[in-house]
Amino acid sequence: MRKIEKLICVGRALKPYGKEGGIKLGLDSEVWELVLPEVEFLFLSIFGSNVPHRVKSIREGNPPIVYLKDIDNPEQARKMNGAKVYYLQSDAEKAGKYRPGDPLKYLDDYQLIEHATGRNIGKITALNDAGGQLLATVYREDINSEIFVPIHPDLVVNMDEDEKKITMDLPEGLLDL
Repeated sequence: MRKIEKLICVGRALKPYGKEGGIKLGLDSEVWELVLPEVEFLFLSIFGSNVPHRVKSIREGNPPIVYLKDIDNPEQARKMNGAKVYYLQSDAEKAGKYRPGDPLKYLDDYQLIEHATGRNIGKITALNDAGGQLLATVYREDINSEIFVPIHPDLVVNMDEDEKKITMDLPEGLLDL
């Protein structure tokens, strides 16, 4: 039986590029460019499922452009607009760039739980490095809006990777902004 591998979210598919179905990538991780040569498959989140696509070639640049084996025209590439892009943790390990001691960088799709009340605040939809401070974009269904929450190890009470939940002591007044 094949072991299920962990995926690492590194950004989003942007718009199509060229007539051969290239896809521009918006990347969140500085590690990505170092891992890029090791990646055999990319996983794109489409309708809630992470669909594997074999990498045909990658044109480095800003933004990088990826060509996937099963996407060969702009119409197919356009369907990927906005999809989250993942690669296998093992690809990062092969490149020597995986840092297991830094799990806070991989919180996409986690539920944020407020420790004081036990209340589910919302789903983490993105992580951004704001000048050395990691900020999570959290979608709050109760107010139909996004908020920014600082992610710092001192604020984390518990992190459950299996259930994709992070419990935090949130700064007073943060949810009132």
